[in-house]
Amino acid sequence: MDKFKAMLLEGYLKNKFGKYIDGGALSVELDIESGKCALNVKLVGEESPVEVRIGSFSVVLEGGEKRLRIDEISASRRWLDMALNDALKGKPLKLPSLVASAL
Repeated sequence: MDKFKAMLLEGYLKNKFGKYIDGGALSVELDIESGKCALNVKLVGEESPVEVRIGSFSVVLEGGEKRLRIDEISASRRWLDMALNDALKGKPLKLPSLVASAL
Protein backbone atom coordinates (compact mmCIF):
# COMPACT_ATOMS: atom_id res chain seq x y z
CA MET A 1 0.00 0.00 0.00
CA ASP A 2 2.88 2.40 0.73
CA LYS A 3 4.12 1.92 -2.85
CA PHE A 4 0.74 3.06 -4.22
CA LYS A 5 0.69 6.03 -1.85
CA ALA A 6 4.26 6.90 -2.86
CA MET A 7 3.11 6.95 -6.49
CA LEU A 8 0.25 9.31 -5.58
CA LEU A 9 2.67 11.59 -3.70
CA GLU A 10 5.13 11.51 -6.60
CA GLY A 11 2.38 12.52 -9.03
CA TYR A 12 1.25 15.33 -6.76
CA LEU A 13 4.80 16.67 -6.37
CA LYS A 14 5.44 16.52 -10.12
CA ASN A 15 2.22 18.41 -10.76
CA LYS A 16 2.78 21.02 -8.03
CA PHE A 17 6.54 21.58 -8.46
CA GLY A 18 7.11 20.43 -12.04
CA LYS A 19 8.92 23.58 -13.14
CA TYR A 20 11.69 22.83 -10.60
CA ILE A 21 12.11 19.18 -11.60
CA ASP A 22 14.46 18.61 -14.53
CA GLY A 23 12.77 16.30 -17.03
CA GLY A 24 10.34 14.94 -14.44
CA ALA A 25 13.15 12.99 -12.73
CA LEU A 26 11.63 12.29 -9.30
CA SER A 27 11.23 9.13 -7.26
CA VAL A 28 9.58 8.72 -3.87
CA GLU A 29 9.91 5.99 -1.25
CA LEU A 30 7.35 6.15 1.54
CA ASP A 31 7.04 4.19 4.79
CA ILE A 32 4.01 5.53 6.61
CA GLU A 33 4.25 3.10 9.52
CA SER A 34 7.74 4.28 10.48
CA GLY A 35 7.06 7.90 9.45
CA LYS A 36 9.85 8.07 6.87
CA CYS A 37 10.07 9.27 3.30
CA ALA A 38 12.91 9.57 0.78
CA LEU A 39 12.89 11.61 -2.41
CA ASN A 40 15.44 11.54 -5.18
CA VAL A 41 15.01 14.44 -7.59
CA LYS A 42 16.93 16.09 -10.39
CA LEU A 43 16.41 19.80 -9.81
CA VAL A 44 16.75 22.34 -12.58
CA GLY A 45 20.27 23.81 -12.48
CA GLU A 46 21.77 21.00 -10.41
CA GLU A 47 24.45 18.76 -11.91
CA SER A 48 23.24 15.57 -10.24
CA PRO A 49 20.13 14.36 -8.39
CA VAL A 50 19.40 15.63 -4.90
CA GLU A 51 18.32 13.31 -2.11
CA VAL A 52 15.85 14.52 0.51
CA ARG A 53 15.14 12.33 3.52
CA ILE A 54 12.34 12.81 5.99
CA GLY A 55 13.49 10.78 8.96
CA SER A 56 10.41 11.40 11.05
CA PHE A 57 6.96 12.68 10.15
CA SER A 58 3.47 12.38 11.55
CA VAL A 59 -0.01 13.34 10.46
CA VAL A 60 -1.85 15.39 13.07
CA LEU A 61 -5.40 16.71 13.25
CA GLU A 62 -5.58 20.45 13.75
CA GLY A 63 -8.77 22.43 13.37
CA GLY A 64 -10.47 19.36 11.88
CA GLU A 65 -7.87 19.11 9.11
CA LYS A 66 -5.00 16.70 8.60
CA ARG A 67 -1.62 18.38 8.77
CA LEU A 68 1.85 17.03 8.18
CA ARG A 69 4.44 17.58 10.89
CA ILE A 70 8.05 16.94 9.90
CA ASP A 71 10.36 16.40 12.86
CA GLU A 72 13.50 15.34 11.01
CA ILE A 73 14.52 16.31 7.47
CA SER A 74 17.81 16.37 5.59
CA ALA A 75 19.06 16.94 2.05
CA SER A 76 22.22 16.03 0.19
CA ARG A 77 22.88 19.70 -0.61
CA ARG A 78 23.80 21.87 2.36
CA TRP A 79 21.88 24.91 1.10
CA LEU A 80 18.73 22.83 0.61
CA ASP A 81 19.16 21.05 3.93
CA MET A 82 19.26 24.42 5.72
CA ALA A 83 16.30 25.83 3.77
CA LEU A 84 14.12 22.76 4.34
CA ASN A 85 14.85 22.69 8.06
CA ASP A 86 14.06 26.40 8.38
CA ALA A 87 10.85 26.17 6.35
CA LEU A 88 9.42 22.78 7.35
CA LYS A 89 10.82 21.30 10.55
CA GLY A 90 8.30 21.23 13.39
CA LYS A 91 5.68 23.29 11.53
CA PRO A 92 2.28 21.70 10.87
CA LEU A 93 1.70 21.94 7.12
CA LYS A 94 -1.80 21.90 5.68
CA LEU A 95 -2.21 18.93 3.37
CA PRO A 96 -4.11 19.04 0.09
CA SER A 97 -7.13 16.71 0.25
CA LEU A 98 -5.58 14.21 -2.19
CA VAL A 99 -2.43 13.87 -0.08
CA ALA A 100 -4.35 13.88 3.22
CA SER A 101 -6.57 11.02 2.07
CA ALA A 102 -3.48 8.98 1.12
CA LEU A 103 -1.90 9.42 4.55
